[in-house]
Amino acid sequence: MKLEFTEKNYNSFVLQNLNKQRKRKEYWDIALTVDHHVFFAHRNVLAAVSPLVKNLISNHDMKTTDELFITIDPNYLSPTTVDQLLDYFYSGKVVISEQNVEELLRGAQYFNTPRLRIHCNDFLIKSIRRANCLRYLFLAELFELKEVSDLAYSGIRDNFHYWASPEGCVHFMRCPPVIFGRLLRDENLHVLNEDQALNALINWVCFRKDEREKYFKKFFNYINLNAVSNKTLMYASNKLMGMENSSAHSTLIESVLVDRKQERPTSLLSYQRKGALLDSVVILGGQKAHGKFNDGVFAYIIQENLWLKLSEMPYRAAALSATSAGRYIYISGGTTEQISGLKTAWRYDMDDNSWTKLPDLPIGLVFHTMVTCGGTVYSVGGSIAPRRYVSNIYRYDERKETWCLAGKMSIPMDGTAVITRGDRNLYIVTGRCLVKGYISRVGVVDCFDTNTGEVVQCITFPIEFNHRPLLSFHQDNILCVYSHRQSVEINLQKVKANKTTTSVPLLPNNCPLDVSHAICSVGDNKVFVCGGVTTTTDVQTKDYTINPNAYLLDQKAGEWKTLAPPPEALDCPACCLAKLPCKILQRI
Repeated sequence: MKLEFTEKNYNSFVLQNLNKQRKRKEYWDIALTVDHHVFFAHRNVLAAVSPLVKNLISNHDMKTTDELFITIDPNYLSPTTVDQLLDYFYSGKVVISEQNVEELLRGAQYFNTPRLRIHCNDFLIKSIRRANCLRYLFLAELFELKEVSDLAYSGIRDNFHYWASPEGCVHFMRCPPVIFGRLLRDENLHVLNEDQALNALINWVCFRKDEREKYFKKFFNYINLNAVSNKTLMYASNKLMGMENSSAHSTLIESVLVDRKQERPTSLLSYQRKGALLDSVVILGGQKAHGKFNDGVFAYIIQENLWLKLSEMPYRAAALSATSAGRYIYISGGTTEQISGLKTAWRYDMDDNSWTKLPDLPIGLVFHTMVTCGGTVYSVGGSIAPRRYVSNIYRYDERKETWCLAGKMSIPMDGTAVITRGDRNLYIVTGRCLVKGYISRVGVVDCFDTNTGEVVQCITFPIEFNHRPLLSFHQDNILCVYSHRQSVEINLQKVKANKTTTSVPLLPNNCPLDVSHAICSVGDNKVFVCGGVTTTTDVQTKDYTINPNAYLLDQKAGEWKTLAPPPEALDCPACCLAKLPCKILQRI
């Protein structure tokens, strides 16, 4: 009789014991030296995973009793990385992070281990984001990782307006000429306008003038001077005086300025590159008069006081929510005639004019607040049915493609006002909740830390709001909360709230703000409002009507301005501030 027995996980058992022998320096026959650190190993194991070691053994005609010594330059691989590589060779396990991925790629290159290179490549693809795409592009070019290179370049191109800003330029000034020139040449480069592209070129050259002045002539040709404002052209002309062989460029600038004096003033918008970004407010969903749901997506171009239809809605609903993150707009939830709380979620690509269905929210929500913080999309609070509020804060995980519970507010609320500060904190200010069985807007501020998933600061104040307040940070620690009747300034450091005389004026139609309006802060103390239900006194047959106008509030002056009317009068639409590429105008 014959029986065959197979040990479970025998390969792992053998390698684990070999690794223990390595660490105890038993039966070793190869040593790796790095900066006075010596690592002992077994050449059979290393030869099995590394063609480099195998070739060294075969080329030197080594005997079984011989010992092999390899000296590694510490400027290329650190002792810590060599130790990690040996653990990987023996166990097949490796922990990759942004801090060690470059050295692990060097290790994969040095020992010629393609599997480790694949792991590093996969890590870079999964972890790429705005803050690291410039560094990842350097790594991709250095180690010839094409897919990473394409993704990183797209990340830089799509966020060039950030990299060229004071916040991002500290790192971007070190961008190599080959990458910088490629970006300026790209018609789809996402700049705020051509002024920013020209300023970025001047700043980049001046950062290392002796090295980069020779590139200016070539890169200057990538700038469309007709799209640059007079102010920036004159600034550039003054800067060129300090550069060699710049007379031809100065002449071109002067020619544009002279032509403009002789012609009627025209908008610079038509000259911008396709990727130039337009500050816009995007309106999605909502309900029309007589109960019909809106099926269009509309954009208000702030600079031009112009409305455009961008796309069709992937679903029809009101009381949904939206936020933008880079080139995408995210929408979720809402209510229809049949369902009071939808779980559905979608993403709109502004560059490609396409919709992508996302995984459903964990629960159906209406009047929740979507917001973007640190490039991540969150859904804050909401209600699942009338008078049934939730405190949940959900985060959309792009890598796992799922909605995760990020944490909870201090009390269940819907219709909250949310403002972000930095890439970490959400400030959730007052919402509708139940107080002793009655719907109320209590005075509360939750500071939610997205890293820890906790409300790290909760401040209450004795003010009850009758609408979603307007929020702003006037100083680092002073959160301003404005409403029609009462306003408050909250010192977050001292945890103290003081009432202020500043208030929000009624809309030009003498109606107050409420949860049915689309409200969006557009920067520089400006607030956009459109749609919503308005109470009327001159119409006898109806108690209310839908506001057909759009307004812009100058908070410093305390005055409303009536804007171009939107294509549709909508009740409870979603809205968000977005940067639309100029090519949308050509597409439409």
